Amino acid sequence: MADIAHVTDPLPLYPVQEAGRFGFMNRRGETVIEPQYLRVSSFFDGVARVLVETDGAERWGYIDPRGEWIAPPQWDDARDFAEGRARVQAGLHWGFIDRRGDLVIPCTYENAFGFSESLSAVLANGKWGFILTDGTLAIDHR
Repeated sequence: MADIAHVTDPLPLYPVQEAGRFGFMNRRGETVIEPQYLRVSSFFDGVARVLVETDGAERWGYIDPRGEWIAPPQWDDARDFAEGRARVQAGLHWGFIDRRGDLVIPCTYENAFGFSESLSAVLANGKWGFILTDGTLAIDHR
């Protein structure tokens, strides 16, 4: 793994590309996380999504501002956190992880939206419904 500088200040981090790889720099232009990722999102609420190649496949994971894994790269697709949950895709199905990287809502949905006001719209068996952040069905699929 590339050398990663210790993040000591609360300044936001910004994606930077070098030699076809992405890393992060601070406002002073100092590299904080060496360019090593295929793609990245911006840091949002202290977490960034990053794409790496592992075992011959591209996988998404989540890192903190020190470049340490919150959720190791294992997802076919991944989205930003909202209300403590992030949408992740395994194969053709979506589920949700928490900020520790634990899968708290299994990848069983054909589609899903991020949480808003404690609800997420989810598609199951061709019908939309709504779940709560703990995965409980709040509004039946119709």
